[in-house]
Amino acid sequence: MSRDDAALRDLLPRDKHDVERARALVSCGYPAILPVLPELMEWMQDMNWPVTHEVIAPILKSIGAPLIPEIRRILQSDDETWKYWILTDTVRHSPETAREMKKDLELIAAQEPANIDEECVREITVEILEALPASDTGES
Repeated sequence: MSRDDAALRDLLPRDKHDVERARALVSCGYPAILPVLPELMEWMQDMNWPVTHEVIAPILKSIGAPLIPEIRRILQSDDETWKYWILTDTVRHSPETAREMKKDLELIAAQEPANIDEECVREITVEILEALPASDTGES
């Protein structure tokens, strides 16, 4: 780990109320925060946390397509709530990301939900797909 990576890790929030530290981190901007994107994505597990909705979600929304590998990792997890927040607060706000993930989203939309949480994920996925232009073929 480089000295710069260590400095970034020192700026990661320590708890859900650590807005000040999170603001210092995101002020570094993208792509400087690239080494800590996986850790920032972890905070997206609960949009009710002040650090998430006030600081982290807004910068992640602005990054767009470079988040795709991390988004795919989350979509392969068993955490339906995390999937829901990622889709709602990142993918939905980035037409470029949605376009590039169209096939991934179509797979989710085609699955029969086993419970209410999976149904919520499926519903937001369908909304994202419906918002894409009809002529959009998307590449994954």
